[in-house]
Amino acid sequence: MALYRINMNVTPLIYNTYYKCYVNMNKLHFLKGQSMKNRQFPLKYISTQRNDSLKKIFKEVSHLQEYITIRKSQALRSILVQIESMKSYKDLITYCSKFGPVENIYCYTLPKQHQFVLLEFKNLQAVQDIYKDATFIDNYIPSKTNVLWFRKVSNDKMKLYSKFTTSKFMTSRSLLIKENVIRDLIVSSSSISNQMITLYNEYKLDELEIRLKFLTIVQLEHSFASLFPNVIIHPFGSFINGFGKRLSDLDLIFFVDGLKVENLSSRLVFHGKSTIMSEKEQMHVFMGVIADTMKYIIPGICNVRRIFNARVPIIKFHNLFTYTECDLSMSNVIATYMSEVLFLYSELDSRVKPLIFTIRKWAKDNKLTNIYPGRTITNFSLTLLVIFYLQQIDILPVISNMTTYSEITNEYQRNLKKVYMHYSSDDSISYTNNNADLGSLLIDLFRFYSNFNFKRKQICLQTGIAIESEHDSALYIRNPFEDGLNVSKNVSFDEVQRIKSLMSTAVTNLRNTELSKPKKWGILSILNFSEPSNCDINISEILYRETNKEGTENEIIKSTEEKNVNTTLNTKTMDVTTNKKTVSQK
Repeated sequence: MALYRINMNVTPLIYNTYYKCYVNMNKLHFLKGQSMKNRQFPLKYISTQRNDSLKKIFKEVSHLQEYITIRKSQALRSILVQIESMKSYKDLITYCSKFGPVENIYCYTLPKQHQFVLLEFKNLQAVQDIYKDATFIDNYIPSKTNVLWFRKVSNDKMKLYSKFTTSKFMTSRSLLIKENVIRDLIVSSSSISNQMITLYNEYKLDELEIRLKFLTIVQLEHSFASLFPNVIIHPFGSFINGFGKRLSDLDLIFFVDGLKVENLSSRLVFHGKSTIMSEKEQMHVFMGVIADTMKYIIPGICNVRRIFNARVPIIKFHNLFTYTECDLSMSNVIATYMSEVLFLYSELDSRVKPLIFTIRKWAKDNKLTNIYPGRTITNFSLTLLVIFYLQQIDILPVISNMTTYSEITNEYQRNLKKVYMHYSSDDSISYTNNNADLGSLLIDLFRFYSNFNFKRKQICLQTGIAIESEHDSALYIRNPFEDGLNVSKNVSFDEVQRIKSLMSTAVTNLRNTELSKPKKWGILSILNFSEPSNCDINISEILYRETNKEGTENEIIKSTEEKNVNTTLNTKTMDVTTNKKTVSQK
């Protein structure tokens, strides 16, 4: 057997330093009829994805759940395989093709030169046959997931079944993903509108990263299915609502009984475990089980942190192999509804995404947002501010006009007065007569909020009206799904004044530089792009500092594990057979 399962976590990498590291890209020669997509991405990769067919698949998608279903279906038909080097690529494709037709192939390199290949098969049966064929590593906790190793074999054995003997590799030079490359592209744009479109195209999620995140979801669902047969893990947040950027976190909600449908006609009923704990205590116990399972059992999961004292308890963790930082909760159902509304807004008008990406980049570069909770405004609140502005100028409809009421039948009903889940096709798809370009919208948005009276008005997206109301908050944005909840209550008065001041300055800079076009013209006059670093990043030192936070025991386990797995990977085999035959090692 050449394919075998990864059974433990190896080589932890710190996600927030990836963008500083060198990555390699290899140009591959494919068989006749195959195409190659070659672009600069944070995860450098080569793809055989047929773009036209992908666009056709999603062309008719108008509902978020339909999009998620399609993406999960792709992930179910996919496996992620770690290979020793890109030289093993052709051998891997040949080996896997015997299980069924391969639909799409993605290759990428992580820091420390870890090589991965993502294969999507045409049929689910091919993946199921691979699971039956793959083996586990001795002396490791067995875990059956969609992440595998590809074991080396002797050169003689490789020649027997290789169909790619005439294919060749051409390795390109090492590339560094630099913000100055994006900056140069923006400089060469012909207008502020084109600058914003370029910014959006360069920072938005790429196809590989989307697939890897859904592969992470399917891996977790598959791992927990035996413990929770009705489990559903549902994505929400910026990744799924249309406003996700490269290297963004993956927000997940864990439904223990997501597929629960009781068959009243059945006389045989499974026993269940009752509990006398409160709902909150039960949730913490369940999340503790989930956290421990991910930490000790599921391959690729590391740096698991429990944050149970928050308003919405979460588990934070990192997936090494899919390059993904994740937040998992069990009670944030409202966020899934909001994701659905934002997804629809992002699809209604092509100007929405570039405008929001530009505003978020501007806020980040001016330190108006922060990755840590505090008194600063969040990206979510900024997104709602942009949508509210677009409602004022009749580009986007108000929520009450594009949705209809739906009934909530679970335990969250008592906390909700109105929930909008069914979209009205007559009201939601409206065509605006406002044809203002992106540059004009950006300047007008800054002007609109620099003069806005946040102290005396509440922002309401349901009606699209700034409601006159005295309140104690510096910024009041009504939660569309929970009456009386201010989603921006954390923002301080000083921060609101700073936002208004910087918006006023942005209007002046955009107007002045659009005409004269100096080196930093247009949106470059309000953004800050970091300069590339010429020095190497000491990943080992960074990892040592980070893993030390979890204690010496974890550090020792990880280093030993890495050593053992690397030794196993480098072991050459003389004979590779399937089914009941054994693997003899040299």
